[in-house]
Amino acid sequence: MKKKIRINYTLITAILLFSAAVFISCIFYSLYIEAKNNIIRSWKNSTTQAARDVDYYMTMPENAVSISAATIESLASEGASHKTIGQYLIDQTEIYASLINDNTTGVYAYYDGKYLDGSGWIPPRYYVPQMRPWYEGAIKQKGSIALVKPYLNLQTNTYMMSVSKMLSDGESVVSMDVFLDGVQSLATEVASEQEIEAALVIDIEGNVVACSDEDDVGKNYLKDGDEFEQKLAGKLKSATNGQFEMEGNGTSYIIFCDSIGDNWNMVFILNKDKTLASLGMIFLALMIALVVVVLVIMTVFFHVTSKHRESRQLGHEMMAMADIYIIAVRVDLPTGNMEIIRGNDDLDRILDNDLTRFNERTQEFARRMTSERSRELMKKFMDPSTLIDRLSEVDSITQEYMDIRGRWIRLRFITAERDANGQAVEILWTFESIDEDRKQQEALRKLSETDIMTGVKNRGSGESYIRQEIAEGKQGMFLLMDADDFKSVNDTFGHKVGDKVIIAIADSLTNAFRDTDIVFRLGGDEFAVFAEGITDKETGLKVIDRFFDELTNAPLPELKGRIITASVGAAFYTDTRYDTFENLYERADRGTYESKRHGGNHVTFEDDELHFQ
Repeated sequence: MKKKIRINYTLITAILLFSAAVFISCIFYSLYIEAKNNIIRSWKNSTTQAARDVDYYMTMPENAVSISAATIESLASEGASHKTIGQYLIDQTEIYASLINDNTTGVYAYYDGKYLDGSGWIPPRYYVPQMRPWYEGAIKQKGSIALVKPYLNLQTNTYMMSVSKMLSDGESVVSMDVFLDGVQSLATEVASEQEIEAALVIDIEGNVVACSDEDDVGKNYLKDGDEFEQKLAGKLKSATNGQFEMEGNGTSYIIFCDSIGDNWNMVFILNKDKTLASLGMIFLALMIALVVVVLVIMTVFFHVTSKHRESRQLGHEMMAMADIYIIAVRVDLPTGNMEIIRGNDDLDRILDNDLTRFNERTQEFARRMTSERSRELMKKFMDPSTLIDRLSEVDSITQEYMDIRGRWIRLRFITAERDANGQAVEILWTFESIDEDRKQQEALRKLSETDIMTGVKNRGSGESYIRQEIAEGKQGMFLLMDADDFKSVNDTFGHKVGDKVIIAIADSLTNAFRDTDIVFRLGGDEFAVFAEGITDKETGLKVIDRFFDELTNAPLPELKGRIITASVGAAFYTDTRYDTFENLYERADRGTYESKRHGGNHVTFEDDELHFQ
């Protein structure tokens, strides 16, 4: 009887030990898979980061060409001469030489049948712009930005590419040549890591923009590549962001790719055996460890489970953060508890050593983190009652705001873990500084909205701002004005003095009106102003008289004592009637015409019946 009991006990123990061994083996195998996935995720992140670096490198030239094209379109609509367009290209080349850190030779164009160059380069007689790749590429894109195939600059022995855009006339083209040193350096630097066989930037047509093997730069893999290169280029034409495997020359490769804009791909080529070689040793070591841990099966079980969870959590954090955030906090949504992953003094001040009740404190956080202009927007974005729903279909949501120090920050909620129903239960609350990027964007935006000669807003931006004010129901006074007998100034003193008169009118308007008023140049000597809040003639006259005084006393010694005067038409926009910008403009224009009959700093207001006094 005792022997039978002993046999049963032994059998049960054996079964338990075997079950434990199988269970732990499964755990070790899952660790092996997780380690493999972490390696894949790490390379995906590296590819994505490299793609973002290249995209950022090309963003400034693309924006520069778009802005230059828009401005030339505006100048063309005013009948600008080749000389005016050429001077604009020279001015833009000087500006972008500093903004783009000397990575460009400047802005040039084929405009109205003539080649114009902002850097001063004079083409030889045989140079035909319409037959150059930069021109043909822009025409082919029909108004979209064209990134032309790289070419070798024989003067500098460096690769360059053209960024071009066709204008609305279907014949004129604006272009900029960009040095690809930065992109090539990135590919070379990435490939210096031992695991990478090659790193390259390639477009969807198979043209190699940059490559760790510099001999391949400018090569077309689809047309001139070997069998492996042709197959790679073919796959990239239809591949989505991620990775795939290929065979070539008896070697297995893992290919990681991420898109750059609409036409380029960042590609990492890795030797599969080298990349995953360490995993085999890890798995073997884990199996050897199994023999030892079986002796203390229960202890090891809990230990391995704990480590497994920590490994998965670390993988989620590394994947989500990508090492770009200045602040990162993990939040458990059901409990509202927080854990600081990466912090700073600002975070300590906001949390005040209290890492609980996230859901209840979101509105307080929004108030203490943001400037007044961003506060309501951030309160809505951080509303905990809608947060889970907003994260139900996406892994992250973002909002840009200005903090209490006037810096631009991007706040992001990232889903770190979901429950069985797919709802977010754990998120990462992260902050990324984007202040420098926003300032660069604002500088380019302001440049595109500004009249080059006078520094006030140009016609397009001025009208756009006024339409927005009207749409928001803001009341105010709208003025149209031009200089009296301006043609005689040009005829008597020359166009250079005429330009100084135009600048003086703009300066007088800027000095007479508030910073918040919309002052812009319509073209020639014509200007317009919208002054919000001025809705009666008495107040309007005070401001207009201030403008007349400024203009009369404008320092213009070139005129030899001649006084510049202006004729002004004024109209009011109020919320007591339906109105449009066109109607407002027409009434003010009629007033200007009436003032011309009087001359000499005269203003004509509309009355309630839209007649003039």
